[in-house]
Amino acid sequence: MFHAAFRPALAAVALAAVVAVAGCYRGAKPATPEQAETHVARAMVALDRGDLDRAEAELTLALEYDPNLATAFNGLGLVARRRGDAKAAAHYFSRAIALDDDLAEAHSNLGVLALEAGNPAGAEEQFRAALAIDPGYPAARHNLARTLMLRGKTTAARSQLLRLTSADENNADGWAELGLVELAMGHVAAAERAVRTALAIDPDHAIGLRARADIARAGGDYEAALADYGAALDAAGAADADALTGRGVTYLVMGRYAPAVEDLSRAARLAPNSPAARFGYGAALAATGDDEGAARELGYAIDLRAGWGARYAEAHLLRAQSFDRLGDRDQAVAEYEAFVTEADGDPALAEEIAAARRRVHELRAGR
Repeated sequence: MFHAAFRPALAAVALAAVVAVAGCYRGAKPATPEQAETHVARAMVALDRGDLDRAEAELTLALEYDPNLATAFNGLGLVARRRGDAKAAAHYFSRAIALDDDLAEAHSNLGVLALEAGNPAGAEEQFRAALAIDPGYPAARHNLARTLMLRGKTTAARSQLLRLTSADENNADGWAELGLVELAMGHVAAAERAVRTALAIDPDHAIGLRARADIARAGGDYEAALADYGAALDAAGAADADALTGRGVTYLVMGRYAPAVEDLSRAARLAPNSPAARFGYGAALAATGDDEGAARELGYAIDLRAGWGARYAEAHLLRAQSFDRLGDRDQAVAEYEAFVTEADGDPALAEEIAAARRRVHELRAGR
C-alpha cells in the first residue's frame, strides 16, 4: 500500500476576471513543493475509494507543480495497475525509482508486478530493495516471503515471516502465510497455531481460512476443507485463484471431477502464471481423460516453476503418464526420466520412482 507523508497545504486559489486586455494576476502566489504533495495525498484518498479518474487528475496536477515528483509517478503506477495496464504501471514505477531510488513503495510495487508476470527473481530483487530502504515495510516483507516460498526457498520464507510477525504481532497476513509455510515444511502443529492466531485477529481473513482448509485437506478432512475454501472465497471474492485451486484439488482427490475441472480451469484463467493452478488443472484434465490438455497444462506448470528456479517432480510424473496413454513413447520416457531425476532421494516418492524406472525399461523394450 502506498503511504506518503505530506505537509499542510499552502496553495492559494486565484479567481481571475475575464478582461479585454491580457494581463497578469498580481495576487497569484508561486507554486511550492507542498502543493504538489497535497495533490498526491488527495489522489491516494481518491484511489482508496476507487475513483481512478479523480486520482489521475490529482496526480497529473501534482506533476504540473513538480514534474520530477517521484511519489506522483508511483501514484500513477497504482492507477494504471488498477486499470489492468501492467505495462504502463511498470513504466510509472520505474520512473519513480529513477527519480528517487529511496522510494521503498515504488520498489515494492514494481516487485508485485514482476511477481504477477511470473518473474520471481525480479520480484525478489525489488522487495529486498524496498526492505533495505525501510526494514519496517510489512507489505514488502510479506511479498518477499511469498516470493521465496514460490521459488522453493521454504526456510528463507519462514525466516521472513517470523520477522514480520515479530515486528507486528497483529499482522494477520503474516500469521496466515506462516501457517502455509509451516504446513509445507511438515510442521502441522506449528501451522495450526499460526493459523489460529491469524483467525483470532481476523475471523474472516481469507488467507487464514484458506490455510485452515489446506491443513484440513492434508489431514483427510475434505468436507471441512471445502467449507473453509468456500468461506475464503466469500471473504476474498470469487476471483481468489489460490482458494479456487485448493478447492478444486480437494474435489479432485474426492473423485468429484466436474466441480474440480470447473474450479481449476477458472483458477488457471485467473492466474495463468500460477504453477499450482496449472498443475491442478492439468491433473483434473488427466483424471477426466483429456491427456492432450493435461500434457499442455502440466508443461506450463513445469516451465513456470523452472522459471522460478524450482523443480516440479510431480508434474513430470503426471505428464509422463499422459504421454504414455497417448502412445508418445519418446515424450513419456523423457518425462519419466525427468521425474526420477528431480524426485530422487525423496522417501515420500520412493514407490513412484521405482515404478517410473520400471516403466522406462518397458517402454525402451517396446512394451
